[in-house]
Amino acid sequence: MDYPWLESRSEEICTYSTMVFPGLVQTRDYAEAVIRYAEGAQANQQKIDRWVRLRMERQLILDEKPPKRLAALVEEAVLHRPVGGRLVLRAQLEHLARAVERPHVEMRVIPTGIGLHGGLNGAFTLFKMQRPYPEVAYVEQLGGRLFMEASRAYRYSKAYDALREVALSAAESMALIATLAEELS
Repeated sequence: MDYPWLESRSEEICTYSTMVFPGLVQTRDYAEAVIRYAEGAQANQQKIDRWVRLRMERQLILDEKPPKRLAALVEEAVLHRPVGGRLVLRAQLEHLARAVERPHVEMRVIPTGIGLHGGLNGAFTLFKMQRPYPEVAYVEQLGGRLFMEASRAYRYSKAYDALREVALSAAESMALIATLAEELS
C-alpha cells in the first residue's frame, strides 16, 4: 500500500496528530521545517524541496470535486510547538483558520488537561474507503510504516471515536487556535 494512493482514493481521512499538524494542512514553511528535521542534518536542499513539493501537491485533494473530507484531531501541545520558529507557527495557525472554512475540513484540539485518553499509543491516520473496501489504518514509527486493514484498522477507528469524544468542539478549537495566533503576533 502507498500513503498518497490511499489519500487520493479515500472518502474521508481521519488523523490523530501528537507532534505536528497533519501534512494536508501544513504551510510550505511548516512542512519544510518538519521535513528538514526528519531528513537530518545531512539532507540536501534538493531532496527537501522535492518532499515539500510532494506534500503541497497532496493537499490538492482537498479541492477536488467532490473533495475529500479531512477530520483532524491534534494534541494541544502541537499548537504551542514552534516548528520552524514563532513566525512559521503563527502563519501555520492562521492557515488552519482559513483551511477549516471549507465545510469538508475539520480540525479539533484535544486539551492537555484531560489526562490519559484513546491516543495513548501515538499518532495514526485512518482512511475510510468507498465500499466494499475496508478502512485502512496507518501508523508511522521509527521502525517503519505499518498499514492495517479490517479488524486491526477497526481498533484505530474505535480509538479515533474515543479521541473525538474528548476533543474540543470545532468552534472551541478554532477559537483557541485564533487566540494562540494572536498571541504570536
